[in-house]
Amino acid sequence: MKLEERYRRIDHDAMEMTVIVDDPKIYTKPWVSEKKTWSLLSPEEYSVDGWNALAEEICAPVDEVDNFDRRVRDPAGGVIHK
Repeated sequence: MKLEERYRRIDHDAMEMTVIVDDPKIYTKPWVSEKKTWSLLSPEEYSVDGWNALAEEICAPVDEVDNFDRRVRDPAGGVIHK
């Protein structure tokens, strides 16, 4: 199998990607994905309360965030739950 990702810059603030899967044992012809397009956001669009950088997020499933705080973050910070 051959997997190819093609990126193309559309203009200064946008790019597109196409994925091509070529596997002659499985497919009769190469499979081509739909084009995916991304645009650069203006500072106003990605600003969080005036902070123009990446917002820190917890890498945990949504239903695990509170449990994560209780099990990991709070004990590491010295917070004890009774």
